[in-house]
Amino acid sequence: MTQICITVLDEHGAPVRELSGAVDQVALNLQPGSTFIEGHAAGDWWADGVWHTKPERPSPLATWDWQTHQWVTDADAEAAAAWEHVRAQRDQLLAATDWRVVRAQEQGAPLDSAWIAYRQALRDITQQPDPHNIIWPQTPAEGSE
Repeated sequence: MTQICITVLDEHGAPVRELSGAVDQVALNLQPGSTFIEGHAAGDWWADGVWHTKPERPSPLATWDWQTHQWVTDADAEAAAAWEHVRAQRDQLLAATDWRVVRAQEQGAPLDSAWIAYRQALRDITQQPDPHNIIWPQTPAEGSE
């Protein structure tokens, strides 16, 4: 018996599965109207008689568009992820100054106005328009208590 291997393709040319075995057995496992090529998949999609490979994903949020064969990034998801990163960085900077607030409270002394302004500027960081171009406030000088 003749053995074959085929790759079944979806409507976009993407490999769905591979079948191998005797010709008559493989034929029995194909759905009517299936598109297939002989051999193993050697790429991400088949078009124009050759296998094509997706380029490197530009961002973890990018998804593959099978119609255009290009990576597409959801701008809203990208912005949300960028703001999440900004908030996490802001929270770390605030946490790094918490000890100054606690010490001032324990001593019954006011927190230096430079630190109050710095902490407020950090809390206001999300009011900026672009998460990719954040203007971070300057940390007050060490002498400011």
